[in-house]
Amino acid sequence: MQIRPNIYNVGAGGNNAYLITGEKIALIDTVLKDFADDLITNIEQITPVTKIDYLICNHTEQNKSGAVGPLLEKNPDIEVIATVAGLRNLKEMLNRGFNEQVAKDDAILDLGNGLSLKFLITPNINWPDSMVTYEESTRTLFSCDLMSEGEEYLFPDFTSNALERIAKLDIDLICTGKGNKAAPVAETEQADSGVVILYSSRYGATEKMAKTIKEALENTETHLLCAGDNCDFSELIHNSSALIVGTQTENNGSDKLLLGKIAALTPLKMRHKPFFTFGSYGWSGEGPQIVHNLLKSYGMRPFSKPFLSIFTLSEEKRKELISHTQKFAEFIQC
Repeated sequence: MQIRPNIYNVGAGGNNAYLITGEKIALIDTVLKDFADDLITNIEQITPVTKIDYLICNHTEQNKSGAVGPLLEKNPDIEVIATVAGLRNLKEMLNRGFNEQVAKDDAILDLGNGLSLKFLITPNINWPDSMVTYEESTRTLFSCDLMSEGEEYLFPDFTSNALERIAKLDIDLICTGKGNKAAPVAETEQADSGVVILYSSRYGATEKMAKTIKEALENTETHLLCAGDNCDFSELIHNSSALIVGTQTENNGSDKLLLGKIAALTPLKMRHKPFFTFGSYGWSGEGPQIVHNLLKSYGMRPFSKPFLSIFTLSEEKRKELISHTQKFAEFIQC
């Protein structure tokens, strides 16, 4: 499927792979080994596999690297480009040698015909080998697992760092590793679906805060969503006028399910959207700050530092939260 001039999605089996046809031809990522024949068929509808010059492996988990072996059997001259950790993994997986090039951070690969690929090393999304690739002329980001549908993130600090880097790019299209998310992110007017309050709460204290926030916004359309709810979070949040996110703190971090919902959003659809974060904690309280940093890296507009409560929300703190939320409602209109 052509998604841009000279850029095609040739993936199979629920995993995406992308063919870029300049004077040189590059394939970004592959699929599970069971779907290698489907991948090759898709490629050869556009160009013979023997014409591929580069195979860029953003990540070497088997759902992204399973077809590397079959591709090398058909074209042993392909130059495989990956991080140091990625190349090491592939050698151990394939138990064979191949032409290789280490992907260096911010390095650019010129494909000719005005197409070039820039590599950004983004480790621990979720493996140490991971990186993303950016095509500059079409402003297309090949994000692999980052922002892929259904992805959960084990290392939120690394995820935050990666998103902060990506937020600095001029992106018009995000091509993810899984799901139907070749999503244009051009400036468009969004429908106003009100304020979304998204939260996670292990023992109910952060949930109580979320419900207090909803009550404080009684004159505003609101959607109260728990991170475990089964609904289309992304569409509702993308179309919202503002976002409020609450999380408990666990092991000096935020709730992983909630972080997965946030990381599945398209950052440039969140630009300039007002937000604040909140949460209950017992010891350290880093969770809401981590979420705050993530949302800020999306280019969103922070109202304040995170609003925190220790354990159960007191009556005094409840009144502070109501006042804080009402001021946020005014901020949205600015």
